[in-house]
Amino acid sequence: MSVRLEKEGKVGVIVLDRPPANSYDYAFLREFASAIDDARLDGDMRNVVVTSASEKFFSAGADVGAFAAGTPRSRFMTALLAHEAFRKMESSPLVFIAAISGHCLGGGFELALACDLRFAAEGSYQIGLPEVNLGRGASASRAPSTSSPMPRR
Repeated sequence: MSVRLEKEGKVGVIVLDRPPANSYDYAFLREFASAIDDARLDGDMRNVVVTSASEKFFSAGADVGAFAAGTPRSRFMTALLAHEAFRKMESSPLVFIAAISGHCLGGGFELALACDLRFAAEGSYQIGLPEVNLGRGASASRAPSTSSPMPRR
């Protein structure tokens, strides 16, 4: 599995584990959405930490190769599922926390922005939306979230 839900007391931990960069495709997003549902249905969980099994990447966002190879319908369905999964986190009574300790780019950054809180470890990795350098804007559903900067210590 590329996504797993673990439980530590009343805290859920969603672990992203799709080497090398935790890039997501449709199957990954289904597993991610299912983990969110499982956490919400657990009567004891109050908080969910979203983290990565990789030391280099939190998530690089959409799997560009799978996206490019797909049909227009499959690309649409993948984007729709990503938005629906992120919306589940935003509308949940649980507190979702992104624990970022590696590159967090594009849709991976959008995933982090869908969490209620974001904590980033010290390091020389990148966080952001590289697609704006290609003349593409941020996804419409996350764009307002980018106006809230991440605090620095």
